[in-house]
Amino acid sequence: MVTIKFIFDIASPNGYLCHKVIPDYEKKYSVRFDYEICLLGGIHKLSNNQPPMISNANIPNKFNYFDVEIKRF
Repeated sequence: MVTIKFIFDIASPNGYLCHKVIPDYEKKYSVRFDYEICLLGGIHKLSNNQPPMISNANIPNKFNYFDVEIKRF
């Protein structure tokens, strides 16, 4: 059985959505996901990087699409 390392940002909405479908993928493809928890905000801070909510603040369609994506899920 193949094991896939899933680095799970506990504060990420996209990470949460991925987490919700992982059991289906494990059954369908006979794989196992090995969770590694992280807090991406801390990594952003250590690397002097900005999180998407800040770096994409001037791109209004980015947030509009994110809202559509969440509703689709």
